[in-house]
Amino acid sequence: PAPPAPRGAAGRRGGRETPGHPLHGGWARAGAAGAGLVVLEGEAGIGKTRLAAELARDVHEAGATVLYGRCDEELVVAYQPVVEALARYVADCPDDLLGEQLGGGGGELARVLPELRQRLPGLPAPQRGRSDVLRYRLFEETGGLLRAAALQAPLLLVVDDLHWADRATLLLLRHVLRRRPPSQLLVLGTFRTGEREPGRPLTSFLADLHREQLATRVALVGLDEREVGELIESWAGERASPALADALRAETQGNPFFIVELLRHLLESGVYERGADGWAERVPLAEVGIPASVRETIERRVGRLGEEAGLVLRASTVLGCEFSLEVLARTCDTDEDRLLDLLEEARNAHLLGEVPDSAGRYVFSHALVRDTLYLSLGPTRRARLHGRAAEALASLHADDVELHSAELAHHYLLAGGIDARAKAVVHSARAGHRARSQLAHEEASKHFQRALDALPAHHPDRERCLLLLELGAAQRAAVEPEGSRATFQRAAELARGRRDPELLARAALGFAGTWLELGMLDRERVALLEEACGALGPEDSITRVNVLSRLAVEVYYEGSDRRDTLSAEAVASARRLGDGVALARALTSRRVAISGSADLDARLAATTELLELAAAGGAIEVLLWGHTWRAVDLLEHGRVEAACRELDAYERLARDFRQPAYLWHVSLFAGMRSLLEGCLDDTEDLITAGLEVGTRSGDPNASSYLGVLRFMLRREQGRLAEVEDELREHIERFPDVPVWRTLLVLLCAELGRDTEARSELERLGPLAGLPVDINWLPVMSCLAQSCGLTADRQLAELLYELLAPHASRYVTTGHPIVFLGSVEHHLGVLAATLGRSQDACVRLQRALELHTAIGARPLAVRTRFELGRALMAAGAPGGRHRGRELLGSVLTDAAELGMAALAAQASAAIAAASG
Repeated sequence: PAPPAPRGAAGRRGGRETPGHPLHGGWARAGAAGAGLVVLEGEAGIGKTRLAAELARDVHEAGATVLYGRCDEELVVAYQPVVEALARYVADCPDDLLGEQLGGGGGELARVLPELRQRLPGLPAPQRGRSDVLRYRLFEETGGLLRAAALQAPLLLVVDDLHWADRATLLLLRHVLRRRPPSQLLVLGTFRTGEREPGRPLTSFLADLHREQLATRVALVGLDEREVGELIESWAGERASPALADALRAETQGNPFFIVELLRHLLESGVYERGADGWAERVPLAEVGIPASVRETIERRVGRLGEEAGLVLRASTVLGCEFSLEVLARTCDTDEDRLLDLLEEARNAHLLGEVPDSAGRYVFSHALVRDTLYLSLGPTRRARLHGRAAEALASLHADDVELHSAELAHHYLLAGGIDARAKAVVHSARAGHRARSQLAHEEASKHFQRALDALPAHHPDRERCLLLLELGAAQRAAVEPEGSRATFQRAAELARGRRDPELLARAALGFAGTWLELGMLDRERVALLEEACGALGPEDSITRVNVLSRLAVEVYYEGSDRRDTLSAEAVASARRLGDGVALARALTSRRVAISGSADLDARLAATTELLELAAAGGAIEVLLWGHTWRAVDLLEHGRVEAACRELDAYERLARDFRQPAYLWHVSLFAGMRSLLEGCLDDTEDLITAGLEVGTRSGDPNASSYLGVLRFMLRREQGRLAEVEDELREHIERFPDVPVWRTLLVLLCAELGRDTEARSELERLGPLAGLPVDINWLPVMSCLAQSCGLTADRQLAELLYELLAPHASRYVTTGHPIVFLGSVEHHLGVLAATLGRSQDACVRLQRALELHTAIGARPLAVRTRFELGRALMAAGAPGGRHRGRELLGSVLTDAAELGMAALAAQASAAIAAASG
C-alpha cells in the first residue's frame, strides 16, 4: 500500500523536508537493505522535481554522492538518464579510483559511455556474441560501477520524468535494483499521474519491483488552505488574504506550480500589489478573472514579453525542454547577441533558466511551459521549425553526425515533405544501428520502424527489405518473437518478389532464430530455409554454409538422416571456402546434428576441432558449448574423470563470463556429478541454486533440465510421487518429446501402478519408430528399468534387440543432466526379465565392474541389487549364496546413501529369499 500522501513540495516553508518524510524513510531503508526504488508520483507541477532536489541536497550535505539523469519524451541517447548520471560521475572520478571500481571490465559500458575509454584507454574491447549475453554484461558493468561508487559513499540516483523512460532503460534499472548491492544505493524516480497505463513499460516495471518489495510509491497531492497561504507568503514575502488563498486553491486544486504561475499573472496584470499590510486588491478579482487554465496563464505571460521574444520562445520549443543558444540561433536565423537579450527577458520572467556549468544552454522552467508554447504553434510553422532545426544540427555536427542521428531523424520526421522524409529514413536507420551497437534493442526497433514508416509507398523494395531485416533482428534481440517472426516473413516476401537469394537467405535465417527449441519441429522455418537454399544454388558461399547449418539443426526432430547430410555438406563447403568463422558455425551445426549418434569418435572429433577454433578466435560461448558437448561424448565413452575436467573448464569460463544463461548450468552439472557420486543432499541444494539462477536468466530449458535431475533424485529417495504433477505438466507442454512420457512410465512402475505404466507406454507409440536422436538411448534405458519392475517380457524382448548393438556405450542425456550408467546394466535387467539368467549375470557382473571403476557408487549399488536377484533366480547353490550377500550389502549401502526406494526393494528381495 502507498504511504500517506504528502503535500506538494512547494508547500513546505523554504522547501526543506522533515526527517520523518517518506523520502527520508526510503533513504534509510536503502541503507539497511542495500538498494531500492522510491517513486514520486503526481500531476504536472505538483512538486515532484523540487521534492527530489530537497532530498538530494539533504543527503549530499550528509556526505552522499548524488547523480542525476532525466528522461525526455524523444530519447536521443540509449539508456539516457543512467548515461547522463554516469557521464558526470566518470568526469569527476579520479582515474585510478575509476579503474579500480570497474574491476578490470568496462568494455561493454564504453559502448554507451565513450568518454570512459578516453579516460581509461586500456579498457578491454567490447565482445562479440549473442545480443542477450552482451547486454547482460553491459547491465552488470553498469550496476557494478554504481555499486562500487556506493561503497565509497552512499549513492542517490535521481531519474526525473520516469514516465518517458524506454523499456531498455527500465530493464537496466531493474537489473541494478535486483542485485541488492551491500551498500546504500537509492534510485529516486519521478513520474506524472496518469502516465502509468496498461501495456506501457513503466507499468510492468513498477509492478515487478513492488512484487519483489524493491519499490516504494509516494503519491503527492495538492496543498490545503493553510499550505497555500504559506506558499504565497514564502514566494512573495507577504501575507495573502484568506480570500486570495481560497480562490487560488479552488482554481488550482492546490498545485504549487499553478499557484505560482497565477500569482505572477496577478502581479504582472496589476490585479494585486504588495502593501504594508500584505497584498492589496487594486482591481476586483471578479472583474479581471482568473485564467481558465495554467496554459492560458502562460500564454498571457509570454504575450507581455513582446512579439519578437514570443516568436523566439516558441521556436525554441521544437528543440526540447533543454536547448543550446547556437542551435537556436541557426534555427531562428537570428544574431546571437540579439537572441541573448531576448532569452534574458524570458529568464527574468521565470520562463527559462540557464543550465548550470553549461554556458550557452537553456532549459524551460517547467515542462508545462514548453508544452504550452509548442502546442500553440500551427502545424505549418511547427513543421518548418523542425526542418530548420534539423538543418542547423546537421550543419553543426557534420563531423559527428552519427552521434546525433536520433535527434536529426526526429526533426526530419516532423518536418514533413519529400526531401525531409528521405533524410528521416537515412538518419532513423543510422540511429537504429547506433542503438543496436549500444545494445538498446528496443530503441533500435523504434528507429528502424520509423525509417520504414517514412519510406514512400513507391520506394524500391530492396531498401525496404533491408530495413525489415534490421527491424526483425532488433525485435528478436529485444525478445519480441512474434513481431520478429512477422517482420522476417515480410522481408522474405519482398526478397522473393525481387528474386534476390541473398536477401531471402537473410530473411530465412532471421525467421529461424538462433537455437533449436526442445523437441520442436517448425515446418514453416524448415520450408523457408529450404527455399533459400534452393535459391542460392549449389555454389559455395558463406551464406549457403549458414543456411545449410541452420537447416541441419531445424530438421533435427524430423526423424530422418537429413540432419547428418546437411551438416556434413555445410562443413565441407566451409572447408573449401577456408573461412574459420563459417567453419565454426558449420561444426556447431554438425555437432548438434550428430548428437545421439552411435559414432562416438566422430562426435568427439567434431567437438575437439570446434573447441580449437573457438579457442583461437576467443569465442567464449562456443567454448562453453564445446566443453559441454565434449563432456557428453566422454561420458558416453565411460571416461568420467575426463568428462569432469571438461565440466570444470566450463565452470571456470562461466564464472568469468558471469552470464546467468550459462551460470545455471554450473549447478546442473554439479548436481549430475553429486548424484553420480551418491551425495543426494548436495544434489538437492544444487537443484535449488540452479533454478534460482536459471529463472533469473529467463532460459526456458532451466526448469526442464533441472526437472529431469530432480526426477532422478526423487527416484533414489523413494519420493517419486512428489514430482508427478510436474512431470505431467512437461508432457502437456512437450507432447512430442518422448522423454517425459518415458519418465511417467518409470514413475508408475516404481510406484507399483503396472497397469497405468502399460497404458502410458501405449501412448508413447511404437518404439521401433522413435527417432534415434539425443533422447533415444536414455528413453530405451529408462524403459528397460520399467521392464525390470513390471516384468513385461514382450517389451523386454524388443528393447533387448534395440539396445544390444550399443552394449559398449554409457547412457547420458544430450546435455549432461543425468548419467544412467553402462548399457550392459540395462541389458542385464532385460535379460533377467526374459529369464535368461546366465546372460543377465554376465552382463550385470561386467556393469558392476565398470560402475565401480568410475566411482559411480549409486549405480554400482543398483547393479549389485540386480545381480543379486539374477544370481538368486539362476538357482545355482553358490550363486544363491553370493546373491544373498550382494542383497545384504545393497541394503546397508542404500540406507547409508539415502536410496530409500532401493533399500525397500532390497529388503523385500531378502525376505522373499529367506521365505
